[in-house]
Amino acid sequence: MIEELNLAFIDGSTIIDANKLNAIVGKINEMVAMFNSGSTTPVIVDPVAPTITLNTTSKEVTLSATTGLVIMYSTTSGDTPSTMYTNAIDVHNGATIKAVTSNGTTTSTVPVISIVYEEGDGTISFVTSETGTITYTTDGTDPTSSSTAYTSAITPVAQTTYKIGVFNNGTLVSEIATVQIH
Repeated sequence: MIEELNLAFIDGSTIIDANKLNAIVGKINEMVAMFNSGSTTPVIVDPVAPTITLNTTSKEVTLSATTGLVIMYSTTSGDTPSTMYTNAIDVHNGATIKAVTSNGTTTSTVPVISIVYEEGDGTISFVTSETGTITYTTDGTDPTSSSTAYTSAITPVAQTTYKIGVFNNGTLVSEIATVQIH
């Protein structure tokens, strides 16, 4: 699968337009998946929120998603994810990570849950612009409105998977975010 694509001109300059490249890579990956499956019908993978993995030792974040999806991210609070993900993201000085996936045609919902890593005290925070209560689980199951309510920064526990959701009057109003701690 193609993970990165830069269009180069004869003079060596390149075009790095994440949206256009994302569409091209998505279509190429769709064709590769179709070829690998032996089908003549395109295999379209629905975009979903990518998994965010924080390595507390190396202070890096990696992003992963279903094969055939391109991941874009932002490390600035308030920005819409637009940088194509290719390598681990250094978070030595802390960062707010927002990430989406695209299949070349459709992009997952801009996250309403951002993950904030504070390097100084080694905590993670979950931030949302949605009205409701953030809840989370640490056993790998999807959160419900009765799961543990998030109230303040958490000191992450190694080898733990946090699943986070926002609930308003018992109804899920966000995608489920997944954060793995290594």
